[in-house]
Amino acid sequence: TILHCDVFDLSQLSVKDGSSASAWKVIVHCMVVNHDGNVVDACILGIMTSLKDLSLPPVTTVPSELNPKEEVVRILPPTNSNSDINEVAESTKRKKRGTSLTFSKMAVPLTVALFDNKLLVDPTLEEENVSDGMITIVVDLMSVVQDEETNALNGTILSLAKSGGGAIISSEEIAACVQLAFGRAKELKSIMNP
Repeated sequence: TILHCDVFDLSQLSVKDGSSASAWKVIVHCMVVNHDGNVVDACILGIMTSLKDLSLPPVTTVPSELNPKEEVVRILPPTNSNSDINEVAESTKRKKRGTSLTFSKMAVPLTVALFDNKLLVDPTLEEENVSDGMITIVVDLMSVVQDEETNALNGTILSLAKSGGGAIISSEEIAACVQLAFGRAKELKSIMNP
C-alpha cells in the first residue's frame, strides 16, 4: 500500500543525485506481537512513522581500487566535534548528518467493519471474524481540509479495499467511511506532523 500510494519520490533513495545506478534499499518488517484486530492500520501507521524517522547516512563516491573507471559508494563516518571536520563548510556539515525523506503524501488508514448495515471503526479480532465484511480506506493526511460551508472534510483517497464476507456496501456507506477516514487523518495531523 505504501509503495503504491507514492508517498515519497523514490529518486530520493538514489545514492548519487540524478543517478539510478545505485540506490538505497529500504526494507520495513512489521512484527505483530499481539494481533487483537485492526493490524493493517497499525502496520501502515508504524511504517509511515518509521519512514518519517528514517535518516539515510551521508555517502560519497570514490574510484574503485580494482577498476578506477568504476565508482564505489562509501558511507561517511559520523561527525566528530574534536576533529578537523569542524572546519568543513556548513553545507558539508549538513550533509554529514544524513538525509531524511521528503513526503508528498502521508498515508493514514482507517478500517471499518460492516455489521447488518452498521459500521464499526477499528474492529477487534473477534469483531473482524464475525463481521459481514470490512473496508479499509487510506487517505492522504496532507490533503485533508474542512469545507467551511458544509463542515465536510475533503481530501485525497490513496487506497480503498473491501475484504471478507459477501456484504454489499452502498455508496452512502462508502462515503460515510471516507468521512471517518478524513476525520482520523485530521486527528492525527498534529501527531504525525508532516
